[in-house]
Order: sequence, then C-alpha cells, then structure tokens
Amino acid sequence: LWARATDAATLLQEYRRIAVEQLGWEDAKDEGREQFVRRLFGWLRGSGAGSGEEAGKWLLVLDNADAPQALVAAGLVPSLGDGHVLLTSRASDAALRGVGVRSPLAVECVGEEDGARIILRRARAGSGGGGAGELEPATALADDGRELAALRALSREMGGLPIALEQVGATVARREGETFASFLRTYREAHTALLAAGDDDAAQLRRACATHGVSAAVQAVLAANEVSTASALAGLSAEECRELCDAVGVAPMQRIKVARARAALASAAESGGDAGCRTVATLWAIDLQSLSREARDLMEQLALCGADDVPLAMWWMQDGEVEEGGALQAVLGAAASGAS
Repeated sequence: LWARATDAATLLQEYRRIAVEQLGWEDAKDEGREQFVRRLFGWLRGSGAGSGEEAGKWLLVLDNADAPQALVAAGLVPSLGDGHVLLTSRASDAALRGVGVRSPLAVECVGEEDGARIILRRARAGSGGGGAGELEPATALADDGRELAALRALSREMGGLPIALEQVGATVARREGETFASFLRTYREAHTALLAAGDDDAAQLRRACATHGVSAAVQAVLAANEVSTASALAGLSAEECRELCDAVGVAPMQRIKVARARAALASAAESGGDAGCRTVATLWAIDLQSLSREARDLMEQLALCGADDVPLAMWWMQDGEVEEGGALQAVLGAAASGAS
C-alpha cells in the first residue's frame, strides 16, 4: 500500500483512496474520521474489520513523511501487526527515531558523473538515439567540452535528485534544437526570475540560498527541520547552525554555504539590506575549464571561504574571540598537505 504523507490531511485522504480503490470499501468516502481510521487499522492488525478478510502480510509506504511527529500525533501511523511501515522522509535521524523508526537508512543523492549519465541516457532515449535501459557514459560527449561541462553543471544544479535529472533529459529531447548548454542557460535564467519573485519570508530564504550556493536538496532538508523561512535561518546562532547541519548530515562544503546564507540573512535583518544580492561584485578572469580538475576544485573551495557580502570576521569570530584556524586556513592546510 502506497500513500502520500506530506501532512496529516493528505495522508487521511490517501487512506480513503486506498480503502475505496484497493479494498473495495465504497462507504469509506463518507465515513467519519475516527471510525474510518479505527476500521482501517483494525483490518491491518488482522481483525478483518469491514471486509470480512484479514490483511495478512502487508507493507505500507508513507511517502514524503517529512513531519513524522505530526502524523503520529494525529494518530495516522498504524501499529505493525503482521506488516511493516516504511517511511520516506527528509527528517533527521533523531526525529525519525523519536517516532519509533528503529533503523533509519540514509539514501545518498546521485553523484555528478552518474547524474550526467542519467540526463544523457534519458535525452538519447527520448530522441530515439538509444534505449532507455542503456546507461551511456557521459564521456561519450568528451569531444564537445562545452556540452560535457553543461551536463555536469545540470547534474549539480538538480542536486543529484533522480526524478529531476530524468525530467531534464526528457525536456532536452522534446525541444527541437535544444542542447544541454542552451537548456542550462535557460534554466538558470528562469530559476533567477522565480527566486526574485515575491518578498515573503520563504522567498527571501530561497534567494539567499541561491546566492550562496545552497543546493535544492539541502534546502529541502532544512525545510523538513523547521527552517523554511529567512527569519528561521537568521534566528539560528552560528553554533546552532553548525549543530543542525551536523544532525541532518549536510556535506562539508554545503555546510559552509548554509553558514554563509545564515550570516548574510542575520546581517541583512540588522541592516535592512538584501541577503539575496551581493554588495560587492567579485570578478574572476580565469578560465576554469583550462585548469586541471584538482585546481578547479581548489579554486572553488577558496572562493567559498570569503562571502562577498559577509565580513570575514563574522566567520572567524565566536563570542568575541578569533577561532584557531578558520575555514580559509583549513582549506589551505588540506590543499598543502595533499599537493605534490
């Protein structure tokens, strides 16, 4: 049994759909909430209520249950009986264990290269250039450096989410004359316009995250942990921000970006500025494509260490004292120890 569980109202609606479509309970549409839930859960526990049959062995998937505590509080998560409940969620391990999930399993997003291959496979399949089952390596486009770079950039922009990668490939295949490079340009323009629309608290957070490079996947994790507005992120102290990123497993470079966004939002809240716009333009006259992969990675890491609109002291100061090391020293130290 599969049910969308984004919130309690959606899950209850899904339970009624399952009862009508899969169990044949036509009267479930009009049945009172408490009576219906008791009847359904009784059937799952093996009492055979309502249909004259027991459920037997079952698996109930609660999809996108990002607020599991709310679902449990609403009485919409059944006891196991002879079955199992599987939650897909972006909530933290601590939140999941708090509602009885014994073994949370983290599912990583797709890596950059694999993401590029998925986009390429889907685009080739949609245009008749290859079967959907073929997973052609992205380096098949190595003779076109611009297209290969665009493929990899699109993979990063989609945050490694398979459904988003598939949609990119399908869209490129459907548009006559579209290339990966032209789609990347169109996507970025549309993304910027969308983020600029609206001045509400949530829109300000999206703009700040886009400015400072916080991925869509990390934004979704933050939202699932009650950080879905600019004021919510700005209200965190630097230490609280670090603890949250640690708790939800944010990758190291993304932690730096989240910290930058938080500092910019806090600064903007005090000064009345806009954390979604850089106050100082930093121009790089370097062709990153001409550098080695290791050199590009190092340049990208160095660029992240000094936010354009956040004084460097905000990074290195904690309770009025300069921290030993700091982000820049840590990156330089790692680079020096690993350089030949």
